Amino acid sequence: MYKIIAQNLPKFPSAVMIQPSSETTSNLSSIDDSTFLLESFVPQKDSIMLGRLNEWFYRFYATKAFDQVFDTSASRGAPIVRLEAERFVRQLEQMDQHHKLPNEIIVYEIGCGNGRFASDYLASIEELRPDFYKKIRYSFCDFSLTILEEIKQSERMRTHLNNVEFIHMDATKPLPFKKQALLIRCNELLDDLDQMQIIYKQGKDFYQAMVETRINPKAHFVTKNGEALPTKLVSSWLKTNSTQLSELDPSFVEQINIKLQRIKIANINNYPYGKLIQASYANIANAEIPLNIGAFDFTARVVQHLVPDYGQLVIYDYGIYSDSLEDENSIRTYGGQPTLNVNFFLLEKLIANLQKEYFCEVKKKSDIPLPNGLENVLTTNRSFYRLQVIAPPQL
Repeated sequence: MYKIIAQNLPKFPSAVMIQPSSETTSNLSSIDDSTFLLESFVPQKDSIMLGRLNEWFYRFYATKAFDQVFDTSASRGAPIVRLEAERFVRQLEQMDQHHKLPNEIIVYEIGCGNGRFASDYLASIEELRPDFYKKIRYSFCDFSLTILEEIKQSERMRTHLNNVEFIHMDATKPLPFKKQALLIRCNELLDDLDQMQIIYKQGKDFYQAMVETRINPKAHFVTKNGEALPTKLVSSWLKTNSTQLSELDPSFVEQINIKLQRIKIANINNYPYGKLIQASYANIANAEIPLNIGAFDFTARVVQHLVPDYGQLVIYDYGIYSDSLEDENSIRTYGGQPTLNVNFFLLEKLIANLQKEYFCEVKKKSDIPLPNGLENVLTTNRSFYRLQVIAPPQL
């Protein structure tokens, strides 16, 4: 979640990111003391520490600056919310005309942020079609009980509580949904899911990014009360993901250094989604390929929970949609936690290769027919995309 306007962010320092290269480079190269080593070189997708950086970020801010940290570009302004509500109402009207509208309209929002999108979305549907609104069961789905409780208690949700429910779940695990949905939506979730990996292609060869994490040997760690703590003690907490980390001032994250290097992949076809990568980049000599393994796994699972013929998955996120990065970096950091651009180019091909014939469409921000004013909402130089998947008819 690195999409918040910078001047509105709470202070949460960034980790040191060393740019990928064919050789290992780091300001820690002369340090041999293993007490400063958190994790030796492992494939980026297997790094425990990278996942923990993400976890620590959300743990600290689930209850601090909640509205700011969990605000998203998709929810920050009414235009895009209104547009999505109008689209969904048109879909429901079409179903109603064909006598296909169910008595209960199931909607899941996975990774629900601060709830602003949902409250504005439900309010728009209530205004457009009160009869449809009464049938909606809108489920907030998130891995954080704190976030779910914050939304439930928020003023903005008070008028919609009869239409909503809350599901505590982990998007990286099998989904617990008991009912198929007419709509599943995610705003800026995919780039936060685990198993992020950069693949490099040079000629016919493929390489994977390897990462190592260390603590700055000159680091100073303090508790929230200002008490100094020895680096060795904090190192042991970091390695075990100790609950005592909650005692630290959040600035400890900037003391974690990340080094990257490239290692050749013996056979890309044996790599996760390797055959898809091989086929998709066959005509490209050199490429830096973001591989969002957790996001790809999630998407393949979630489309199975759509109502046949009418069910839709709608995703808004930042990423790329080409076979090259076009001067964009794969890795970005927000609040000290690294994240990876979503490879919509590859994700679309994955959906096309699923056993069922799903309709899939990816649109860039500039290609989305949005009402006037949204450009002022999406104040970012990163590429913002809308992915829509429609379930095929039941066989």
